[in-house]
Amino acid sequence: MATVKTFQVKSGLRYSVDWYGLNGVRRRKNFKDKKVAERFAKEIEVKKMRINAGLEVSLESNLPLPEMVKEYKKYMANQKDPETIRRETSIYNALEVFLGNIKIRAINKVQLTHYLEYRQVECDISPATAATEHRTLKAFFNTLVRYNYLQENPILAVQAPRNLPKEIIILTDDEVKEFLSKVDSSDYRDLFLMYLHTGARRGEILPGRPFTWDNVNFKRREITLIGKKRVPRIVPLDDVAFELLHRRKFDEHREFPFNFNYDYLYKKYLRYLKAAKVKATGLHSLRRSYASKLIESGVDLLDVSKMMGHQDVKVTIDHYIKINNEKLHRAASKLNGVWT
Repeated sequence: MATVKTFQVKSGLRYSVDWYGLNGVRRRKNFKDKKVAERFAKEIEVKKMRINAGLEVSLESNLPLPEMVKEYKKYMANQKDPETIRRETSIYNALEVFLGNIKIRAINKVQLTHYLEYRQVECDISPATAATEHRTLKAFFNTLVRYNYLQENPILAVQAPRNLPKEIIILTDDEVKEFLSKVDSSDYRDLFLMYLHTGARRGEILPGRPFTWDNVNFKRREITLIGKKRVPRIVPLDDVAFELLHRRKFDEHREFPFNFNYDYLYKKYLRYLKAAKVKATGLHSLRRSYASKLIESGVDLLDVSKMMGHQDVKVTIDHYIKINNEKLHRAASKLNGVWT
């Protein structure tokens, strides 16, 4: 129960409200006016009764944004890989620059709307990047709601920037051959073949995820990849992937299957693409080519989705299948002369 106590200071009487929070921690707040102190004590009791009755949520401390980001990253440390956290941190840093040391529960729809406008107009980011920032901040605030720092997500009322669908880039067989012909290192060639023959995401076969020899089961001819949100999945190995892993383990005695610095690796990858005159961007093009080739070869879409580590087959359909006009024309020709 909140109690009001009177005490004397040089300038006169003061009134102290003492109470215990729901976590059992003793709290105290001082007032100059007795009526204000008594009203505050009553509000404390009403709030505790509402929380105990399930009519209100007991919120955690109203932290400043920079401190809240630090806490959030602690929660996410075991759920997201370091590369994802590093990428998201740049978004939180930009938000801190715009909003300053604001308390987390003071952030509202208007401020977030102005922030996204500022990022596109002043910082000249693309609509696609702005849409990514909107999704990242939505997940951030959702987590704060889940951990009782917020009662509601302020960005839900903010319209996401319009983002035109990206072209799905899938390498043709000839492009793959031309690309591999420009790779002047057997080490890099093994890595790119591994991406092409397993559909692994860029970090899933590098040590940081981690991917070690413990992830390779030669007897069962399969590997275990640690995907998004640290969810593991089993990917069977075809002959190419199996033989190159077997060689690297037992003939070349590598400490890790593939030990590369991603930033340097990516620069080399782009250089090989340019030399081959192949239109592609990130290593995801190799992953998409893997999925596309499986589907083209008649593998069931649900099986492909599972091998890719997708939680929803719709992701596979929307982002990894490229329908070309030639296939559509061949499909339409099936009806030639049927009803005439």
